[in-house]
Amino acid sequence: MHVEPHPIIWGSLLKACKIHRNLEIGKEIGKLVTEMNPDHSGRYIQLFTWQTSMNNEKETAINQHSEKLAVAFGLTHTKPGTGIRIFKNLNVCEDCHDVMKLISGIYNREIVMRDIIWFHCSRDGRCSCADYW
Repeated sequence: MHVEPHPIIWGSLLKACKIHRNLEIGKEIGKLVTEMNPDHSGRYIQLFTWQTSMNNEKETAINQHSEKLAVAFGLTHTKPGTGIRIFKNLNVCEDCHDVMKLISGIYNREIVMRDIIWFHCSRDGRCSCADYW
């Protein structure tokens, strides 16, 4: 390439590695992408779902509640007190919504989840939607 590739380009290549089942190159790209943009929780989910895609039961569970996985990675890969941002292309379920409120209070973190309809900003055990969505 004539320009330095953006993390989005690397993410596209990572997806292509998944489609073509090229695990070796995918691992290298995954490492590079997470180093370039460690705060992007979607990359961790993308890598995890790829690694578990050989097992359909695990893949289904992750796709349904990926925000729990994203917040777990966020908690383990960021400094205490850092906010966590999660983008989801499905509605957040009530259980995940309650978990995010609980985690925000326990770990003193602001967790912002964006689903297809709402922004949910959990802080100090409460959500900005006032549990209405």
